Amino acid sequence: MAGATLLDSEAGRVLLDFSRARLLAPFMARPMTIPEAARYARSSPSALAYWVRRFVDLGLLRQVGERKPHTYQAVSAEFMVDLSRTAPLDAVIAQMNQPGTDRLSHSITQQYQRISEDWMIRIYVDDNNLLRQELVPSPFPTQAALPEEIRQQLPLDTFGLIRLNRRQAKRLADALMAVVLEAFQEQSEDPNDDNYFLHIALTRDTPPE
Repeated sequence: MAGATLLDSEAGRVLLDFSRARLLAPFMARPMTIPEAARYARSSPSALAYWVRRFVDLGLLRQVGERKPHTYQAVSAEFMVDLSRTAPLDAVIAQMNQPGTDRLSHSITQQYQRISEDWMIRIYVDDNNLLRQELVPSPFPTQAALPEEIRQQLPLDTFGLIRLNRRQAKRLADALMAVVLEAFQEQSEDPNDDNYFLHIALTRDTPPE
C-alpha cells in the first residue's frame, strides 16, 4: 500500500495492542511534544514519555529538531502489520473486538440495572420450536408483559440466524449501513441526550467445533 510503513514483528506486536497504538496516534497526525500528545491520548505525560522512548527504539517515532521541549513525529501516517509475522488471525480478531465487547456488555448491564435491581431469566421454546432466553424484571413473566414505558428502556441485544445467498447478504449489509448512516445524519444535537453504543455484524455462520 502506497505511503504505508511495513512493520517488523516486534513493532507490529506492539501496535496490535490498541491501547498502545492510541498513544502513538497523536504523533501520526502531526509533530507534537509529549505534553501535547498526552492531552490528545488522554494519558499522563510521564506514562507517555515511557512509550515515546519505546516507540523511538522500535523505529515508530523520531525526534523532530533539537529545540526543547522535544517534538516527536511518527515515521509514517499509516502502518501495515503482517499478521503472518506477528500473531494468529483468530487471536488478533479477538483482541480487536474485546474492548468493544466489554464496553457493550457493561453498558447493557447498566441499562438493565437502571430498570430494576431484581431480574429473572426466562428459558422457553418459542412458536418455531427454538430455544430462547429472555431477561425479565420480577415480577413480570415475559418482556411482552412489561409496561410500555419499561419496554422502551430495554437495550437491543439479540442474535439470530437467517438463510441468505451472497447477493442477499451483501444487500442486507448495505441496508444496515444505510440505516446507520441515516441515523448519524439525524442524531440529536441536545447535549443532555444520551450516547448509544452501536455494534453491527453480519457474517456467514461457522460455529466453533
